Amino acid sequence: FLRQIKMEIKIQINGKEKKIEKKMTLASFLELEGIPLKGTAVELNREIVYESMVQQIIIKDGDILELVRIVGGG
Repeated sequence: FLRQIKMEIKIQINGKEKKIEKKMTLASFLELEGIPLKGTAVELNREIVYESMVQQIIIKDGDILELVRIVGGG
């Protein structure tokens, strides 16, 4: 008899705690949250994340994300 264990992952986004229910890539998380990658600066655990890396990074429990939306204007 196997019981499925529900595992929550706790992360921090711009200083606020957020819980997600499963492992996912950073790209999947941003898409799920409706955050466009284009025009958004992403920092994970105090390191800049380049657009080419978001598909390969798996969000882990305790990760700290800082997201800054870049908006042009005059």
